Amino acid sequence: MSEQSPVVFPVTYGRDGLAVLNNIQDEKKRTLLLDYPTVYVIGTEDKRHAVMLYVGETTDIRQRTIQHMDIDPSNHEEWQQIAQGKDGRMVVIGHPHFNPGLFTSVFGT
Repeated sequence: MSEQSPVVFPVTYGRDGLAVLNNIQDEKKRTLLLDYPTVYVIGTEDKRHAVMLYVGETTDIRQRTIQHMDIDPSNHEEWQQIAQGKDGRMVVIGHPHFNPGLFTSVFGT
């Protein structure tokens, strides 16, 4: 049995990064990142040069990223700092073993 590797896809955090995700040409990568649940890491550097990281999981990376950008900064100080940080990056990780049932049993969501 061959072990499948995860797809690890770094993009700029923000609308430009979402556009890159939406335009992935490789069908396998596109499917695993946009049609399967994913784990993601968002990171930026604040004014004091401290690195801020957020690790999450979602069944819809596009919708969740928009929520982080549009809603979370008005409700959470940490997201205000991420929104104001410089050079924000997001790494999206997809794998065929990531599925809603697995996420529910592991993360309880």
